[in-house]
Amino acid sequence: MNAIAPLTLAETIVVGLLAEYGWSNIEMAEHLHVSRRTIESHISDALSKTQTKNRVQLVLWFQKN
Repeated sequence: MNAIAPLTLAETIVVGLLAEYGWSNIEMAEHLHVSRRTIESHISDALSKTQTKNRVQLVLWFQKN
């Protein structure tokens, strides 16, 4: 799967935390000092850009790219 558009730095950080630690949206929000909604937005945008359907597929895409 190729990304339609490159991930932003914020999206890359969030997906990286998800891949490395498997953190929930709330855990990532607390770690990054942002709202849960901000994390949800980054995950949603990353899913769209990578054409993946869920967090597991997104992590697999991230690990390959």
